[in-house]
Amino acid sequence: LSKIEAGRIDLEERSFNLMEEVEKIISIYGVRANEKKVKLLKCISKNLPANLLGDPVRLRQVLVNLIGNAIKFTDKGEIRVSAERAPDDEMIIFTVADSGTGIAQDKLESIFDEFSQADSSTTRRYGGTGLGLAISRKLVKLMGGEISVKSELGKGSTFSFTVRMKADAVEAADGKKEKAVDEGRVERALNILLVDDSEDNRLLIMTFMKDSLHTLDMAENGEDAFEKFMMNKYDLVLMDMQMPVMDGYEATRIIRRWEHDKNIADTPIIAFTAHALREEVQKCLNAGCTDHLAKPVKKKELIERIRSYAIQSSV
Repeated sequence: LSKIEAGRIDLEERSFNLMEEVEKIISIYGVRANEKKVKLLKCISKNLPANLLGDPVRLRQVLVNLIGNAIKFTDKGEIRVSAERAPDDEMIIFTVADSGTGIAQDKLESIFDEFSQADSSTTRRYGGTGLGLAISRKLVKLMGGEISVKSELGKGSTFSFTVRMKADAVEAADGKKEKAVDEGRVERALNILLVDDSEDNRLLIMTFMKDSLHTLDMAENGEDAFEKFMMNKYDLVLMDMQMPVMDGYEATRIIRRWEHDKNIADTPIIAFTAHALREEVQKCLNAGCTDHLAKPVKKKELIERIRSYAIQSSV
């Protein structure tokens, strides 16, 4: 919030797939919704371009806040996340509607104020700082839009916001050339070290890669990873950054020092973090990582990223 108010937030403009971004968030909160027996639905209009130019990280922050709040305050029924094109072609309307507790009419405007919640009982029951909606409003404004809410006590709430994002025509055109670009190249099998303290995460990645050409070795923390790295030859490392015993940042730094001392070329290291904020990505790169992927990782995104390191010329 302080960075926004000080004008220190710079929006990126890069190509991203809107459906994939929404699906990432739905996958994050789908488990929580299922635990409460609440339906979490998405509806992305077919008139929206597949690829947009904008800042997917800031868009994700707003959607995560609104969807997280909807799940927090909804105990039955459904939550619907939708996106559609506004009359102005460069504006997109996002809506998060729930069937939860609702908000009193006299509180609808104040909930966007800093450190403000609907009433004191909200803080006691659900926790929170009352900053999420204030930050969301400022981020939406930075993206050229506005945010609003309609609600009725006991009948749920509907938050809507607009952002200004253009279609990425270049990305769409490049997609058609993808097969031609790959002609004359072959994918080699990689020996990959996966480092993650979560058994569930390791099993998930192993399932994603079961039909691939690559072999997968696993370590539960950075210390274990470094020992295995010294004993084996790996073509790629998938490194979780938050782990006990030794985290991914320290493990990466130690691996880089060891490679330097042995005069060995840097092995590509892809960082896994729970956030894709620019500051977090830069922290990973500063530690020596080559690349970055945000959790939860989608199968298609992971396979394509690994493939980018496995493709080589057949000529």
